[in-house]
Amino acid sequence: LGVLAFAENSKELQRQPYYKLKMEAAELSEIAMEAVKQGGAEKGIPIDPENDPNLTGLIGEQYTLITTDRGYLRSKLLATNPNFAAAFVEMYKKAGLKKGDVICIAFTGSLPGLNISCMAAAQVCGLKPIIITSVGASTWGSNHPDYTWLDMEKHLYDKGIIKFYSIAASIGGGSDNGRGLSPEGRRLILEAIERNPAMLIHEGS
Repeated sequence: LGVLAFAENSKELQRQPYYKLKMEAAELSEIAMEAVKQGGAEKGIPIDPENDPNLTGLIGEQYTLITTDRGYLRSKLLATNPNFAAAFVEMYKKAGLKKGDVICIAFTGSLPGLNISCMAAAQVCGLKPIIITSVGASTWGSNHPDYTWLDMEKHLYDKGIIKFYSIAASIGGGSDNGRGLSPEGRRLILEAIERNPAMLIHEGS
């Protein structure tokens, strides 16, 4: 008991490296996630409290016309934690990145929560991302045809929360050309690309 008491009374709390940056990134990620939720509400997209118990607005439907393959709801829920932004800061710093460095990011519509945290961390670290996106999403991802990941990141840009967005986008699915999707599903994704600033890219282009 004496040793236990000594251990408890002599411990010192130590902040992790880059604590301030990590806090800023997590807070920005949380703000961005809330903005995406509000953007969905403005479009009349409902939140399913059973599959999105935290009411994040970042969990899509099980199946839509732009759903590419099977995803796991538990993974999608985990990805909505804004503290992942702090983990991205840690990875950027371990990679030796510094303010002003250019990085390349490849996003999928399947994990909008992680996408937001990745962007938030890049912004607070002063990085310059070049982003491409695969628009199609697996189950429970950003698979609403009227509110794809491209729409979400453009909403964040227009609100002045995140300062960059995808410069190019592919359909996603098999061969990244929409294999496995219906013609209507491919058409909906192409419309999403057309209404956003991203340039269409595809295999062989």
